Amino acid sequence: MNWKEALLLSDMPLEFAAARVLVSEGFSVNSDFRYAWGEEETGKDAAVDLHGKLLSPFPESPEKFLLTEVLADCRHRRPDTVGIFLPDPNPPGTSPLPSGKSIRLMDQFSAFVMERDSIRAFDTSLPFCYKGLEVNLKSGETDENVFRKGLWHLQNPLPRLITDNILDFLSGPRENNRPFLFCPVLLTTSALYVMKADISMEEIERAAEVRELGEEVPWLLMYADMSPVFRKRCMDESARLNSLLRTEKAMEIEMRKARYYNSRIHLPFTIIDALNAADYYYMSIFFSRFVICNYTRFAELIRKIKKTALTALSTLEEVI
Repeated sequence: MNWKEALLLSDMPLEFAAARVLVSEGFSVNSDFRYAWGEEETGKDAAVDLHGKLLSPFPESPEKFLLTEVLADCRHRRPDTVGIFLPDPNPPGTSPLPSGKSIRLMDQFSAFVMERDSIRAFDTSLPFCYKGLEVNLKSGETDENVFRKGLWHLQNPLPRLITDNILDFLSGPRENNRPFLFCPVLLTTSALYVMKADISMEEIERAAEVRELGEEVPWLLMYADMSPVFRKRCMDESARLNSLLRTEKAMEIEMRKARYYNSRIHLPFTIIDALNAADYYYMSIFFSRFVICNYTRFAELIRKIKKTALTALSTLEEVI
C-alpha cells in the first residue's frame, strides 16, 4: 500500500468531502461525535465521523423552525469492491421491520406537534434491505461485517444525540423549545446493488457480471438490531433525563400532550421511562433504521432530507 492509498483508506478525505457537502447545504459540522468516554473505548471506535446541524425556518412563517441533524460515518473502500444487498422479502404490511422511521421526528418534548405522515414519503423513495455484504470483484472475497459494523458504529451515538437534545430543549429558554429530527447515514465509496426480489440461485450461477443480479442504486435503507451492550448504553444515557421529571417545564409539556393525545404512547414521561428500561418497541423506532449512500450522491440525499424537514415543518402546530 502506498501513501496515497493509505490516506484514502483512512476515511479522512471522504470525511472532509462530506463535511464540505453539509456546509454547502447550510449545516454546521463537527467531527468526532463521541458515544463513549471510558479509557477502554478511546479513539475512532468510540466516535462517529461527522455531526451536522441545521436550524431551518419555514419561509411563510419565520417564527416556525426545526432542528435537523445528520450523523454520517464515512467508509472509503477499494475501487474494486461493491455492496450487494438483499431486499426485504416480506409482503407489504407484514414485515416485522419498522417502516417510515428512517428520519426520526421528535416533537414529543416540545409544546408543538407535527404530522408524522409528512416524513413517510422519504422512506418510499428508498429501497429497504435487511442484509448486505461487500464483494471484491477482483479477488472474489466477501465480507458481511463491513456494513453491519458500520451501522452499529452509527447506532451507538444515537442515545446521546436524543438525550442531549431533550435536555437542551427542556432546560433552555421556553421559546427555543422546538421539535427536532435526525437521520444517520453510512457513506461509502462502494457502488451499491440491490438484488432482484425474485432472483433464483440458477440466475446467480449464470450471471457474468454483478449488474445482472439487480439494480445499482444511489442509496438504500437498512435495518440493524440492538445488542444487549447497546441497550445498556441507551439506559445509561437516558438516565440523565430523570432529572427532568420533577421540573416545571417538563410537567407543562407532559400536561399539554396528555390533553392532546388519545393515548400515553407519545407522552414525554412515557418515552423517558421506555428509554430507561430499553423498551424494545421504542428502541426499534428510534435506533434501528439507517441510510446507506454512495458518496457521489450524498449532496442529493442531504437535499432530500432538507426537503422532508421543510415539509414536516409546514405542519407545525402549537398544543394549547
